[in-house]
Amino acid sequence: FDTRITDVLVIEENDAFEEVKIIGRGGTMWKPVKEYIEKEKPTAAIIFTDMYFGDSITPLKEDVPVLWVISGTYDPEPTFGNKTFIPLGTKGNRTW
Repeated sequence: FDTRITDVLVIEENDAFEEVKIIGRGGTMWKPVKEYIEKEKPTAAIIFTDMYFGDSITPLKEDVPVLWVISGTYDPEPTFGNKTFIPLGTKGNRTW
């Protein structure tokens, strides 16, 4: 996502996937993601990001578990959810 959601990958129980295609670049805004999660109420949300947001990251109103997959050189602690960090140069990681 950038300033809008460009793609949603729905993963059902027992689905296997081996690749995540990153779509978009720059201008990351939290508001459209938050609105989507609060409207659709998924079982969980996995958010791929570099954590450079153009707006404030406010907690969700819904009780949806969030996993932040953070890639790049910036390794912040999100204010909610869990995170995993993939530093630049890690095999399979694209340079942003």
